Amino acid sequence: MKKSTKGALAAGAAASLLLGGAGSLAYWTSTGTIGGTNITSGHLKLVQSPTNCDTDWTLTGAGQTTGAALTASDVLSPGDVLTKHCTYTVSLDGKNLKADLSVSTPGFASGAGALRNDMTVDGAFSYDADGAGAGVASPVTTGSVSNIADGSTVDATITVAFKNVSSKDNAANTGTNLTALLDDVTVTATQQHA
Repeated sequence: MKKSTKGALAAGAAASLLLGGAGSLAYWTSTGTIGGTNITSGHLKLVQSPTNCDTDWTLTGAGQTTGAALTASDVLSPGDVLTKHCTYTVSLDGKNLKADLSVSTPGFASGAGALRNDMTVDGAFSYDADGAGAGVASPVTTGSVSNIADGSTVDATITVAFKNVSSKDNAANTGTNLTALLDDVTVTATQQHA
């Protein structure tokens, strides 16, 4: 056997002994501890009390200043107006939590097109930043967002009006004996990201 081969074998055996003989190498280790903590999440809610939303839609006839609750037997005619009002309180709990308020555009989900075309649906939305009613409520446009804070109050008033009140041509009043379904209107508070 050559000297170089014997030398290589001897070096390999020495390395094997240094590594523990079985191909493993023990390292020294030490650990430190980082203390944990309790983590609690907050919330973002639109709180609606049953007393803060009209129980029924109010039906007001053309030229009337007061209305009555809409009943299942009521049918609308040109000039009639339906109204519903709701108030929400913003409950916002989080160290750095802010929120934006947005509302959906009122409309009709389904039903006779002729009746839907004879109806005007509007939503008036506003919020009071401190919830105390001391300041002027800030308007919110459907589809846009407005920054809100904890304790803000959000007001929503939906109005559905039967058009063609001034029309004298019965042929123009196509929305007779028809049915349409008014969409739900969604008021949404969404976490604001910096």
